[in-house]
Parts: sequence; C-alpha cells; structure tokens
Amino acid sequence: WRPLACFLRKEIKGISGFLAKECLLPLVRRGVVKPHEDNARWSPMGCGAEKGHRRLLLEKHADTRFKEAELELQLQMLHMYVCNRYPSFASAVGEQNTPLTAHDLQNIECEFNKYSAIVNREGGHRRPYVPFSCRPLYGEQKRQLDEYRMKCLYEDKIYNLEQELAHVERIVGYMEAELCALAHRNETLQSAA
Repeated sequence: WRPLACFLRKEIKGISGFLAKECLLPLVRRGVVKPHEDNARWSPMGCGAEKGHRRLLLEKHADTRFKEAELELQLQMLHMYVCNRYPSFASAVGEQNTPLTAHDLQNIECEFNKYSAIVNREGGHRRPYVPFSCRPLYGEQKRQLDEYRMKCLYEDKIYNLEQELAHVERIVGYMEAELCALAHRNETLQSAA
C-alpha cells in the first residue's frame, strides 16, 4: 500500500493518504494492482476513522489532530494488539473469512465514530433522508422531467378523450338500436292496424 499510495500522492497534488488508498483499493481487490507486503498492516486513516480512534483512546473532544505518521503507527499497534489478543477473530473476518487488516480496523473506527455521535446526541452535518424522487432537479434534468410530465399529461388527455369518444359511440350505438327497434315496432303496429 504505502509505496503505491505515496506514488499517487506525488502524482496528484493535494490528495490525502486516505484518498490514495481508497483509489487503490478497488484495483487491488480486482487484481489489477498487486498488493505489497504491508497490505494487512498499513492503512492511512480518514477523518471519521481518526475521530473514532480518538474516542477509543478516550480523548473524546481532543482539539489537536494526530499527525498522519502517528495515526499510522497507532493503527499498526492496534492491529498487532487485536491479532495477538483475539487470534480467532483476527484470522477470519467478513464474508470471505479473510484475515483482519489495518484497512478493516480503520473502517471499524469510522463506524464506531458514527455510532458514538448518534448515541451521545452530538450535533453534526446530518441531513434528513430525502428519497431521490423528491430531490429538486436543476438544469437539463429539470427540463427533461418537465417535458416528460407534459408528454404524460398530453397522453393522458388523449387517452381520456379516446375513452370519452368510445363511451359516446357506445351510447350512440344503443340509441340507434333503440330507434331501429322503435321504428320496427311502429311498422308492425301500422301494418297490424
């Protein structure tokens, strides 16, 4: 991980170690990029994992952020601790029973941070869930949706008019049949008289 992530960070200015690792992860999992020896022991942390890490260390509201190297070292130490203390857990994690990696630990710390924030009722940048169908549209998407709605309305009106026309035709047909029956009845009555 580290050599590849460092290479990406040099090539793309401003990219963090976490983002570099996240870019490499799908490539490693698909076998496009061969993982290095430090695959299981090294993983840079994102901000959620860092907050979760501080919570684990009982530094709940520490204002100072760890340096990246400190976080990486602490994560490696945590990985070694978990592997030594809970070997059966560390040897088979997840659906594919793969060994626990530092990447897994930083994901766990990120989820732990989210859980703790909810349990402790801490404020944050949370928005209520809005279904995709209810989200406002802009620009080309809005124009396309408006056109689609107008087309549907137009087709509905045409369909309704066709239904009304068919109904009127049925009524006219009944009336013609009644008129024919009355005319036949009149002819019968006149011929009988």
